[in-house]
Amino acid sequence: MELAAFLPDKQRRRLQRAHRHLGAMVGLPAVKLAVRRLTVFLLWEARRTVHTGPAARTRAASSTAANTAPRRRRGGAAGGRGARLRARRQARARRARARAAAAAAPSEDESGSESESESGSDAEGAAGAEMLASVLLQLAGPAAPAAPAAERAPAARPAEGGAGALCAVAHHTVLTGPPGTGKTTLAQILGDIWFALGVTRTARVTTVTRNDFVGKYMGSSGEKTRATLKRAEGGVLFVDEAYSLVTGSTDDYGHEVLAELVEFMSNGAWASRTVLVFAGYEAQMKQLEGVNSGFSRRITWRFNLPRPSPEQLAEIFELQAKRSGWRLVRPHVFRGLFRAAHAKLRGGGGTTKQLLLKAQVEHANRALDAAGGVWAQCNVGRWLEPDDLTPCLEDATRAAGRSSPLSYFM
Repeated sequence: MELAAFLPDKQRRRLQRAHRHLGAMVGLPAVKLAVRRLTVFLLWEARRTVHTGPAARTRAASSTAANTAPRRRRGGAAGGRGARLRARRQARARRARARAAAAAAPSEDESGSESESESGSDAEGAAGAEMLASVLLQLAGPAAPAAPAAERAPAARPAEGGAGALCAVAHHTVLTGPPGTGKTTLAQILGDIWFALGVTRTARVTTVTRNDFVGKYMGSSGEKTRATLKRAEGGVLFVDEAYSLVTGSTDDYGHEVLAELVEFMSNGAWASRTVLVFAGYEAQMKQLEGVNSGFSRRITWRFNLPRPSPEQLAEIFELQAKRSGWRLVRPHVFRGLFRAAHAKLRGGGGTTKQLLLKAQVEHANRALDAAGGVWAQCNVGRWLEPDDLTPCLEDATRAAGRSSPLSYFM
């Protein structure tokens, strides 16, 4: 991305790789658009901080003081590098004394003029950030209902300076959708983007489930939750099947975990620069958000990954075959087969991966039968025919409840 030219090479390459992976995901046009718009917002915020933030003003002041400091000839008793260092230290000391005096007794006239001169660009940037954030919130999903002022989450605490400064919004995210739609893959991509732009300190995505939070006795779940959050500190904590955290109104263990997570999302996430991503089915995730209103209010981004269409399933199947070294004969026939069986097929990428394995098994057995059971005469070409997939789809639609690929052999 040309907008990322100001980033260090390592971060820029990671950002470009993340968007290549995002583009390789089949379908999901609304999700891809929302992630790209979010990336533009983060780039814009990081670039604004680099050029107008407190650290940039400090660097500019230091450079000016160093350039205006009196220089002496090299080789003199008081000249050379030592004199320049002393001049810079004296300039820093003068600025520190001036800041301390201004903080102790600021005058109304001076503070008014100073705020007008120094914070003009920051005010424009904050207004632009609010506008872009509102657009992204509308695109990513419905916002939670407004809460009373006394119950709202605390204000954002953006970090100072550098291309990796935190933006003025939290980035805790909910991913919803049926199984096999790419929720885990999207979490990895978001982790790379957030790390490249400085939202997190590391690109590590730690995947956890209910067992990583719930303790063996009352009171131990909070301690275990804090240990899990500590393990993912500075990166992304991906909670898979998050709806299982609270299994009912009488689940005291789950309520304890959720209360600890809400507390961390309110305060601890800022200090450790950790982003929480919750994934699950749409209906169950809505129930989870209804259990604790504070949890719902602390979620900024919501991405819904819909069930893939028959054409998208066929495209996923073809991509997975190519990655494993196989090619499809008459791909349009494969698309027709997926279209015919789509109503009874459940899942997405996981289902096509199982179908690919079964089709490969069918192909090997057909080739051996065609050779009369003689391995030396068997055609070992890695080309899948529609006849290799047809019995697999029939088996999948006839026994939709069996999800294991081993069920094909039973």
